Amino acid sequence: EADGRWYEKWNPSYPWDEPWRDPYVFQHEGRWHMLVTARRAGVDRLHAGVIGHAVSDDLDHWEVLEPLTEPSQFGQLEVSQSRFVDGKHLLVFSCGRDMQAAACDGTVWVAEGEGPLGPWDVDNARYVEPTHLYAGQVFDMADGQWAFTGFDDGEDGVFRGVIPDPLPWNEVQLSQAPAR
Repeated sequence: EADGRWYEKWNPSYPWDEPWRDPYVFQHEGRWHMLVTARRAGVDRLHAGVIGHAVSDDLDHWEVLEPLTEPSQFGQLEVSQSRFVDGKHLLVFSCGRDMQAAACDGTVWVAEGEGPLGPWDVDNARYVEPTHLYAGQVFDMADGQWAFTGFDDGEDGVFRGVIPDPLPWNEVQLSQAPAR
């Protein structure tokens, strides 16, 4: 559960939007870490998105810690992953156009960092092209190559719930957002 010292908790005024969700769990230095879609308490909705953080020694009992990122130009950093790809620590996350402080075509974003727990340069995150995918995932294939896919929002923005074949990561273009 979100710790109200740092994180916004569920608000019945927004019953469709749980601010503490989408856990991504991985092991690092002998402990389990959970990255969570979260919003910083007391921050404007379009800037409040942060990566929540919890740790565990047994995957059963979790301690919620301070966010791993600061509020930025994103109202949410959904479906996040921490990946080490081609010698770079990457934070991969999604943010819908309606939850960005300055709208952009991109909805899946990549921020470079110093390690698997950041810090990540979210302010200079680049968006993934093609832009019609959401909840993007970067994963390693059986042959050791990295790939990318997500849900197809369609060129018209209509969610179809279809996951297309993965794209080789080296064919994915990362584009800089317009100045904000």
